[in-house]
Amino acid sequence: MGVQIFFIEKSPVFSHVSTTLHSLLTIRAYKAQAEFQHKFNSLQNTHSSVDFTRILLMNWFLFVVQFLAFIYFAVVTLSFMIIPSGKLGEELLRLF
Repeated sequence: MGVQIFFIEKSPVFSHVSTTLHSLLTIRAYKAQAEFQHKFNSLQNTHSSVDFTRILLMNWFLFVVQFLAFIYFAVVTLSFMIIPSGKLGEELLRLF
């Protein structure tokens, strides 16, 4: 989903650049450079905000997964340290 939004927001930027390059002589003849530059900046800001949000969400997801893995390994490690070695087999047999 996030990648789709990324490409949807990227498309207008490329479209605007293509239109600008194809009509460069007309833009200069009518002295509309500032208007086209403002439009490009607006499209680029939208694209950048979507890209930043995508990167932020990916990093947040990575952090959560790593945190959960750390908690899991800590619980497993501590459980082996707390349970006496002689009773470990008995504890496992009781579970099943």
